[in-house]
Amino acid sequence: MTESPVYKIATDGTRTDLPDRHPTLEELQEAVGYIQMIYLSSDTLMLIDEEGHMKKDTKLNPAASKIANQPIVGDVVILPSSYFE
Repeated sequence: MTESPVYKIATDGTRTDLPDRHPTLEELQEAVGYIQMIYLSSDTLMLIDEEGHMKKDTKLNPAASKIANQPIVGDVVILPSSYFE
């Protein structure tokens, strides 16, 4: 079984594969909140909650922070940038 190119990383480090299809805006917002895109490479995006740093109860996401090489809070979604073409 191969891993999905679309997955969520929770603040506790848990990775959850999401369906390998183009998710809807509503599905992405349900996963992370108001969407902000971070380009990890020319073909990979990390979607984060653009208001995450302003929320009092949002936790640091160490796994996502390591991938993005910057502090990331809240759950994130990783997916191919081609999903937005």
